[in-house]
Amino acid sequence: MNGGATMDDMRPAKLYIAYTQDDEVITLGTIEQLAKWFDITPNNVCSLATHFKKGDIKEPRIKFYRVEDLEEEDDY
Repeated sequence: MNGGATMDDMRPAKLYIAYTQDDEVITLGTIEQLAKWFDITPNNVCSLATHFKKGDIKEPRIKFYRVEDLEEEDDY
């Protein structure tokens, strides 16, 4: 190994966005940043975003979205 960065290391981080119930943006960041800011695990952020997207969570206090998912919705 040469110790240099690989192509995998250079992929852009997936960004997540957090909204209030009133659809006001709270913050934008990586899954790790949001987990730290909201004192939950990265898996919780991912899980909440997935369940909210599927409609499983009807009235969350904070809504998490993967920015990539929002961009896909805009394409339709």
